[in-house]
Amino acid sequence: MGSRTVRWDELVESPEGERSFIVRSFASPDQPHVVRLYHEGLLAGHIDPFDVAEDLEQIEEFYLRRPHRHFWVAEVGSEVVGTVAIATDPDGVGHLRRLRVTPNLPEKNRVAVTLVKTALSHAREWGAIKLAFHAPVDDARAIRLLGHLGFQFTRAREIRGRHLLEFYVDLYNHLRPSPPADEQLKAIPLVANEPASPEARH
Repeated sequence: MGSRTVRWDELVESPEGERSFIVRSFASPDQPHVVRLYHEGLLAGHIDPFDVAEDLEQIEEFYLRRPHRHFWVAEVGSEVVGTVAIATDPDGVGHLRRLRVTPNLPEKNRVAVTLVKTALSHAREWGAIKLAFHAPVDDARAIRLLGHLGFQFTRAREIRGRHLLEFYVDLYNHLRPSPPADEQLKAIPLVANEPASPEARH
């Protein structure tokens, strides 16, 4: 199966004091930068010790040559500063994965928002019914970002010994406002043990 052409090569203009950036499809020369961001750019600040990142060793095979999957990078000038991927399961649920942004980047929030919006747009275009994301319980930054973009907290889970929060955005009604992120933080219950989806790693 050949590689699908799914691109978002749009220049994102930035306010004064921040640089403009581009979100585009992954290309082979990006590989070392993606690996670097995997270790350095996790919004939560830590990596699942059970996540061996096998998909990042074969990004083209895993994301670009399979239906309803893709991998994007954000670029400032010639520097790759962010990544995001999406993988849709047979039930029509898309899983947001590999969201990374260079630490201390002045444009960090705008890059993260644009990467997630890119995944949202293409998941809807592919016919996915929902987009899911798992965040560590202590990752207030990611929770607020998800709330800002319309994700709603659905449940707490324990996956491979990690306490995670599961968020969904309904792609049919994604413009419907969700509860403010701070309210979602207050509504999070104690973690319950539930089986993990094979796409849940991020």
